[in-house]
Amino acid sequence: MNISKQEWKIMHLLWENAPQTITQLTKVLGTGKGWSKNIVITYLKRLEEKEAVYYEKGTKAKQYFPKITREEAEQDEIHSLLDKVFHGNAGLLVNTMVKDEMLSEEEIAQLYRLLHGGEDDKDNGFN
Repeated sequence: MNISKQEWKIMHLLWENAPQTITQLTKVLGTGKGWSKNIVITYLKRLEEKEAVYYEKGTKAKQYFPKITREEAEQDEIHSLLDKVFHGNAGLLVNTMVKDEMLSEEEIAQLYRLLHGGEDDKDNGFN
């Protein structure tokens, strides 16, 4: 799906509070920060093409909804990163994160428990 950083911002807003109109999204994102109405429209159009959002015609304006869940987008992004950077090897990703001290001791302990079946997926802190 390859969602850009700016598109992620829109997706987060829609996941948190859908539906939203272009005007509502523009107001929340802040026109002073480069988020003009035209920019929001452009990103929404791209997200529609990627089948990440859809809209329904409201009484005055289009109402935008996420078409995919946050979890689906995260999974797609993880698979894309693994394929692009680590040739699909999750072990290389984890090794890099450990070597570069990107994981805390608690996160490493949680990962260890998860790998050894000592903890339920829903409570492992990696969701």
